[in-house]
Amino acid sequence: MNGTIKVDSMKGRGATFEIALPMVNPEGSVNIPILEAEQVLRLHQPGKPPRAFEHYVRSTGAIWRSFDRPGALLGFLKTTASLPFIMIANSGLGDLQRG
Repeated sequence: MNGTIKVDSMKGRGATFEIALPMVNPEGSVNIPILEAEQVLRLHQPGKPPRAFEHYVRSTGAIWRSFDRPGALLGFLKTTASLPFIMIANSGLGDLQRG
């Protein structure tokens, strides 16, 4: 698929994984992944929900859940039984434990 995978890990702090897949295939058509019924969890900055990204994710068939506070996301993760999920977080928000 000509994608890339990057990992940044620090002992005692955790790891960040970045996976990038091309949106356009070699024939020139757009690749839209099928994420039917997959949960996508997004942590974003308060007051700045990613509307365009949400629209794109929903177009793949995924279930979209957006959180503007780390505590709300952690609460959801502690109480949900529907795994697996895909989580996207803005690294500029700092440590998730603080929320």
